[in-house]
Amino acid sequence: MEKPEGRVFEIIEENRDQMIRHLQELVRVDTQTPPGHDYDKVCGLMAEKLGGLGCEVAIHEATGRYMELSGARLMGLEGPRSNVVARLKGSGKGPTLHISAHKGLKLKKFYI
Repeated sequence: MEKPEGRVFEIIEENRDQMIRHLQELVRVDTQTPPGHDYDKVCGLMAEKLGGLGCEVAIHEATGRYMELSGARLMGLEGPRSNVVARLKGSGKGPTLHISAHKGLKLKKFYI
């Protein structure tokens, strides 16, 4: 019987070109920080892709209170701070795979 990770790598190779095109689409969105606009656009693209793969998808916006406590405004960050949560329900007969990732940023300057 084939190991699950071997099948994962096969699927990645089979879909390499499509994954590269999707990544290029995401990188084209201007999320330069500050001001950090268009997070919602990146999340929309991610949600659309994940929904098309059969995932249950929700986009959650950070609250004003979170923005205040996180110091976002002090760093010059503007616009919505969106997060995507997606779930692909399995058969319930195997292990659970959890993937957590951070949407990358294009920084104008570094904060120390």
